[in-house]
Amino acid sequence: MKEIVNAILKEKSFCKEITSELTLGADLGLDSLNLVELIVEIEERLHIEIDESDLDPTSLQTVGQIYTLVKKYTEGKNALRFFKGAYASVSKSNNS
Repeated sequence: MKEIVNAILKEKSFCKEITSELTLGADLGLDSLNLVELIVEIEERLHIEIDESDLDPTSLQTVGQIYTLVKKYTEGKNALRFFKGAYASVSKSNNS
């Protein structure tokens, strides 16, 4: 999961090394539009749907906070939705 998030962040920021302490704005240069694009790409690549209530920009300031958010949707009770989405995606590509 972190590898996917890091890959997306590297593409968006052109930063070579991503650590959980980096801030999205000051360190990676992401603005509010970039943050929306980041979330959409994470949802698409990980086959998850992040609830709007979890998308408060004031609580998404660091890479570590993005990791925590993604972990919430890929582990525990939300993991079943994650795996169903990933399975459906793989099944569609195999049937094409």
